[in-house]
Amino acid sequence: MKVVYVSKASVVAAHRDKLRFLAREVDLEVVLPERWHGPPEALDASHGVRLTTLPVLFPGRNHFHLYRGLGPVLDRFQPDLVHVDEEPYSARRRGLPFIFFAYQNIEKRYPPPFQSLRRWVFKRAAGGIACTQQAADVLLRFGFAGPLAVIPQMGVDSSLFFFNEATRAETRASLGLDQESVVVAFLGRLVPEKGVDLLLGALKRLPDVKAIITGVGPEEKSLRAQASELGIEARVIFTGEVASMQVPALLPAADVLCLPSR
Repeated sequence: MKVVYVSKASVVAAHRDKLRFLAREVDLEVVLPERWHGPPEALDASHGVRLTTLPVLFPGRNHFHLYRGLGPVLDRFQPDLVHVDEEPYSARRRGLPFIFFAYQNIEKRYPPPFQSLRRWVFKRAAGGIACTQQAADVLLRFGFAGPLAVIPQMGVDSSLFFFNEATRAETRASLGLDQESVVVAFLGRLVPEKGVDLLLGALKRLPDVKAIITGVGPEEKSLRAQASELGIEARVIFTGEVASMQVPALLPAADVLCLPSR
């Protein structure tokens, strides 16, 4: 069976284990944006996975991006199935059976044309996959009547992500952190909706706690200024961008992972 898998999430190297497992079962071609928030990490064709990058209009915008040149890829590869790793308002017709993936676990009401696109997809999709039962329930409430499975999107490779005292000590030393302090970590984009400013405000009230802020984004300058204004800059480490395959070494340095999203 030949499958084309269209996935912006696969620009991250740590998210590709799923692709390697799929490639054991099907003849797989993976289509990625050549740029999302940045270029894809460390592309390779190991384990039988063919990776094709295409330009996209509006990169980084979940619901508005559009692949350019996807049609010729489908014509060349002639897949039996297209797996679109996107919500059900993101697919378009080419006479091929396709399935979609849904993450949303709340009933968001989108303006036109998204509701019309969702109805179009619901009518024509060969099936859907939801990452949780709550996401599946949302699809059913919106009227999806096709085959539907609940399958988590990404697993965790426990051979990479595990606690290790030696790694903890090494990473803390490399960041200039002592071994005794309580450390809170944040990993993500530095944008208002992630609420990193809330974490910094909490640190002001926790004088013995330090923080590792990992990520880049338009809020970085204001967050650094906030840390300075609060008098906690000595307790906050901004690491900048860290490659996904370096995250397993970073996490053991923290005692708490904080995602203060708005």
